[in-house]
Amino acid sequence: MKRILYKQNGDIREIIRDGFSTSDNPIKEGDDVEALVASEDAVLFNSEAEMKEGIAYQVSRARAYPSVLQQLDQIYHEGIDAWKASVKKIKDDNPKP
Repeated sequence: MKRILYKQNGDIREIIRDGFSTSDNPIKEGDDVEALVASEDAVLFNSEAEMKEGIAYQVSRARAYPSVLQQLDQIYHEGIDAWKASVKKIKDDNPKP
């Protein structure tokens, strides 16, 4: 899972999701933020509002997908093209910000 970082008042903070809880902490000293983002191990938002919008998009899009089992069942019964069409509809209905 990517690390979620955002800028706030000149500092960089990190959202940490651990099971059912979420915490908001200052970035650990010694973490090279530019290297994390360049390696795609982290995503950096320019503000808390932008971060919340990005997370909301991820959550709503993830909830729109059926389970993997249901997707495999669709592929088996309706074929790969029907599955691709249903995935495209979900992506179209929940565009990236």
